[in-house]
Amino acid sequence: MQARVNWAFAEVCDRAANVAEVQAAFMREIRELGFTHAACASHVDPLRPPAEAVMMVDYPYAWLERFSVQNYAKRDPVYWAARRQSLPFQWSDQIFRAGLASDQLRILDEAAEVGLADGITIPIHAPDALPASCSLVIGPDGVDPLNAQKAHWYGVYAHECARRLRMANAPARPRLTPRERQCVE
Repeated sequence: MQARVNWAFAEVCDRAANVAEVQAAFMREIRELGFTHAACASHVDPLRPPAEAVMMVDYPYAWLERFSVQNYAKRDPVYWAARRQSLPFQWSDQIFRAGLASDQLRILDEAAEVGLADGITIPIHAPDALPASCSLVIGPDGVDPLNAQKAHWYGVYAHECARRLRMANAPARPRLTPRERQCVE
């Protein structure tokens, strides 16, 4: 049986006027698939993101604060793995965990303490974008593998729509005149 995606989701994202609308649609779909939390975001400090970052996150605030204060963005094992591969991976997978340093395993243990015990991460590699991924926390009843496939599509689509909205609202880069370019050279 093939996983069917909700094309109305794509329509909502395509018509969204801002990232908050994309985030609301994304979180609604993810909940229906059985995930309890999601972070479809650039790999940056979640409390101090740069202007070009995509940040659609509903993790517990206590975790976001700890992540920020401890500067975990530099050593987060999920960020680390997502930058080095294209396929989704599960946090409890022994192959994923085998290559982690002790401080990275500690980050996963601390996340589990606040309800982020196991999840699936979908690496996102978009041109001219900050490194990013979509991490989805698996609920207590687990997640149907077909729903994980749907979540992959939703995460990549939502991230791209949010990224485009961020780019459209970003101030235009100043363009140099030919003479200014000559002077710089």
